[in-house]
Amino acid sequence: MHVSFGLGILTFIVWLGLAFSASFAQTTESGPPQFFANNDSGYSGGRGLITASGPTGMFLNPTSGTLAKGGISAQVFGSIIKPLSDLPTGGQDQFGYYNGLLGYGVTDWFEVGGLIQVVDRSNNADQQTVAAGGGYARMRVLKDQGVFPEVSVGGMFFEGNEMLDRQTLFAALSKRLNISDTGFLRGFRLHLGGRYYWQKDGSELGFKSWTALAQRGGNAAVGYVGAEMELPKHLFLIGEIQSRETGDQQQPFSFGLQFRHPEGFGLSVAMLRPGLQEAMTAYIGIGINFY
Repeated sequence: MHVSFGLGILTFIVWLGLAFSASFAQTTESGPPQFFANNDSGYSGGRGLITASGPTGMFLNPTSGTLAKGGISAQVFGSIIKPLSDLPTGGQDQFGYYNGLLGYGVTDWFEVGGLIQVVDRSNNADQQTVAAGGGYARMRVLKDQGVFPEVSVGGMFFEGNEMLDRQTLFAALSKRLNISDTGFLRGFRLHLGGRYYWQKDGSELGFKSWTALAQRGGNAAVGYVGAEMELPKHLFLIGEIQSRETGDQQQPFSFGLQFRHPEGFGLSVAMLRPGLQEAMTAYIGIGINFY
């Protein structure tokens, strides 16, 4: 799959959001969309919590929301992975998988941050813990306002161990439907996004006992869609599904709860199935935002 194809998918997602907005520009009281607009009081958009990809979003993939200007966010998550493999343990190479994020809101629509990823493979005597560090940037092009969806573009990278090295471009849009201010279901938000990544091909890796590593390609495009239902007490019920990455043995998806307190505390509890394993696995994330 060529690089131009993946960039084309990302461009299409951004175009879709802009075209949707422009088509209603003459029929809404809010007027034409304002690009790179600052937040109104209380605006949060499609901002979620830390993901397996890195930047905040659902559980597997980033979404369109950005930190408010001057906001600082520190978040971590942990999960247990059992990849399908050719190891003598019969595919039971269980390991801990962790992500960390430190983000900063440069403006209401531009966010940057650092990332760290750790794979703890020390459960077997002949293996070791590996890690990679990196960063990300995300720019919100449009706010979720009136009939206009929120649209953002961004990129991230990890550099360290060859298993984890990756460079990624992504685009995401989201739209919220307000349902009730007092009922059990407060709102519904739809997420749509795409990623295009570059990494070492499986043939270039020194360690490739995991089936997903042995069969993975050097670059590919991934699309994803998700939905969240806003409940009372700052709870959000979320589900997502994405297309397979190269080497994936199963269809990746996730579902679970996020608690996002307006004072800045966040907690994720979910079940997800990464593409490199058959079974579901638990996912727990925690974070604090400082303003």
